[in-house]
Amino acid sequence: MRRPGARCREGHAHFNGNQIDGQDKNFFKVMIGRFRERMIIPNEFLQYFRGKIPRTMKLQSRDGCTYDVQVTKNLGKISLQSGWKAFVTAHDLQMGDFLVFSYDGISELKVLIFGPSGCEKVHSSSFSHCGEKWEEPLHISSSSHDLPVKSPISVSKSEAQWDSSEQENNTANIEEVALQGDDLQVHPVLNCILPKHTRLTDMQKQQLESKVRAIHSEIPIYGCILRKSRVHGKSQTVDICREYADVYLPFKELNMTLQRHGKNWKVLCRTKGTRTKRLSTGWSRFAQENNLQVGDICLFELLKNKEYSMNVHIIPKK
Repeated sequence: MRRPGARCREGHAHFNGNQIDGQDKNFFKVMIGRFRERMIIPNEFLQYFRGKIPRTMKLQSRDGCTYDVQVTKNLGKISLQSGWKAFVTAHDLQMGDFLVFSYDGISELKVLIFGPSGCEKVHSSSFSHCGEKWEEPLHISSSSHDLPVKSPISVSKSEAQWDSSEQENNTANIEEVALQGDDLQVHPVLNCILPKHTRLTDMQKQQLESKVRAIHSEIPIYGCILRKSRVHGKSQTVDICREYADVYLPFKELNMTLQRHGKNWKVLCRTKGTRTKRLSTGWSRFAQENNLQVGDICLFELLKNKEYSMNVHIIPKK
C-alpha cells in the first residue's frame, strides 16, 4: 500500500461545535509500542460517554472512510481492538505518528493523523464508497448496545455490567478478560495483578502497596510469590497468567529483557497451551544472580517505551 503523503494543514488540531460542559471532547494518542494491536482510550476521557460506552465505535478519517471497531475491556482498560488493525493498515500508521480523536457524543470518533514532523498526513482513498464528508451525519443503529460506566476515571467489575434490559440472544458480551479469568486477581488498592489464591500477610500487603506506589507504572504490574519450583531445581520457571499476557505480551515466543540494578538478562518467554506465558530459559540464571529466595515477592514492571523489557522489583521474605 502506498504510504500517504505528509503536508502541513493549519487549524485542524481541534474540531468545531464539539463541546460538552464547555470542553472539547478530544484526546490524542502517540503511536508507540504495540500500537497496531489495540488503542487504549484514556480513563479520564470516559466521562464524555456519559455513563455508557458503545460496544462498537466508528472511526472516520479525513478521507471520509469509516471503520467499525469493537470496544473491549481488558484489565480495567477500555480499548479499541477488533477492527483497529484495519484502520492502522489503511492509513499506514507508523511509530511516532500523532493521532487526535474527536468524539461526536454518540459512537463516532473523527481522527486527524499527524506525522513525527508535526504535519498532518493526508491520505486520499482510492475507494469510491469512502466518499462521505465529515459534515454529513452518520446513521447510528438503534439496536446498538452500550456498556454502563459509573466513574469517568476507573472502571470496576460492577461498572462493567450490561443493561439488564438487553436480551440475551441479542448480546455479544464485551471482553472482560481481566475480570473473568480463573487465575487472576487485581489488588483492591493498587495497580498490581497477582495470581488467584495469592495470600499476603498484612505486612506483605503494606510492602506491596508501598513498592507499587513508588514504581508508579502506567501499565499494571504483574506480581507473584516465588515458590520452590521458581528458584530451585533443574526446570526453574515463572508463569504469567494469560489474562495479563493476552493484553501486554501478545506474542507466541521471544526473548524478553529483564532489568535489575542496571543489569540486563535475556529470558525466553513462550506461550503454553493455555495461553499462559512462561519465563524459562535464562530465568534460573536471573534468579541465581539476584539471590532470589522462596517466599520473595517478584514484581514485573513492563516498560512503556521499550519493547518487551521489564524492570524486576523484589520484596524479600522477612
